[in-house]
Amino acid sequence: MKIAVATDVTTRGGVDTYIRFLIHSLVSQGHDVSLIMEARSGSDAGRDLHHTVEVVRIPLYRRWHDQAQILESCDAVLSSIDPEGVHVVTGSPRSCLILRERVIRRGINLVITESQVKESESFTPAERDEIRASYEAALGVIFVSRGNRAAMREALGGWGERARAQVVPNGVDSSGLSRLGEGGGQLRVPGRLVSVARLSPEKSLSTLIDAMALLPASLVSQLDIFGTGPEEEHLSARIKLHGLESRVRLLGWSRDVTRKLSSYDLFVLPSVAEGMPYALLEALAVGLPVVATDIPGNAEALDNGAAGVLVPIRQPHALAAAIQDSFGNTEATMQRVRAGIALVRREHDIDSRMAQVLGIWDRGLQSGR
Repeated sequence: MKIAVATDVTTRGGVDTYIRFLIHSLVSQGHDVSLIMEARSGSDAGRDLHHTVEVVRIPLYRRWHDQAQILESCDAVLSSIDPEGVHVVTGSPRSCLILRERVIRRGINLVITESQVKESESFTPAERDEIRASYEAALGVIFVSRGNRAAMREALGGWGERARAQVVPNGVDSSGLSRLGEGGGQLRVPGRLVSVARLSPEKSLSTLIDAMALLPASLVSQLDIFGTGPEEEHLSARIKLHGLESRVRLLGWSRDVTRKLSSYDLFVLPSVAEGMPYALLEALAVGLPVVATDIPGNAEALDNGAAGVLVPIRQPHALAAAIQDSFGNTEATMQRVRAGIALVRREHDIDSRMAQVLGIWDRGLQSGR
């Protein structure tokens, strides 16, 4: 089957990882796959996959291009590729709405993966109608966390019975990643913190920098943040404001960041919105203790606190206290580490999760929908 995977994400992030896993799975099953991307995107997916599949870049992102230009580009690419199916992987629920409408109009099979939904998401009546229509026409709508599905249902005021909305959590390849195995390691003091996230408002990295200012260097010597994004200058200024230039580093994007995780002592994710973050799952897989904000994607990834400490959003003092307690109460910390390793192996195996995604295509096509 000829399937086009499409996304309008503009920067590197978890959507890249999902797309790589999805395309490799589709190709391994014998599908003829292509990738449709935003023309000006900084995402790594196109560069990583251009030797594997055809990559087509067109105007897709609604804030960069006018509606007529996107509409014309979508019609042109669908005519050129002539896919039997399109799998839209979103960066937000508004992603690729024009493309979805053109796919439906042409009678092409559609699957949608919603990778992140804010808890306070709101839409115009027109957006609500467009999203509902795409859900009800799709073979399946995949949410990467239960919290995201619940938030989207509330924001849309529900959806029709034809919408096949289901949860398929993200997965990772945990083989060889476990640093601590079945446990037994100890946190070093002073320790080194790491965070991997796009430098954007929803990641709330300023909260982590503020928390770092509350932690003594005798307990935490260093914080390294891997990622790029629009808040880099703001975060750099905040580091200087606190006089943390010697202790906090913005290291940009690293293609081998997963391998580097094992050299740190604690992973921290202070986001205010997530789907189900790959970086957090990878941290669990390598055996890092985790402190993260208590939002749906994080809470589900951490088994509601069994595999990591959960703290309220935007509260530097609470975040600093949780980090301090993680170093101070090593027995409880190592228990969570062992729970995290087991959880990733049990619930977030990438092969099992991608098999579920491919099953949505198979069942939908067999049902004739």
